[in-house]
Amino acid sequence: ASYLAVIKRMPPAASADIACRMIEHNRVENCQIIGENLRGTGLAQALRKAAWQFLVKPPRIDTSRSLADRCGSISISG
Repeated sequence: ASYLAVIKRMPPAASADIACRMIEHNRVENCQIIGENLRGTGLAQALRKAAWQFLVKPPRIDTSRSLADRCGSISISG
């Protein structure tokens, strides 16, 4: 996939943030780019395209799942 090539050539200082909606089976959908450090690297777009593979833990309040907040952000840095 094209996003893998982008991720492989990232400088160590690059980072990106996306926000996604959590869905069943600990997956995410409808991811939107929030920001990218070292603009123009394409890391945020690559992260958004790769998000279909992510498994995430739902937010928790104390020890129980919080179903009210089903959106979260994902950050990655080199």
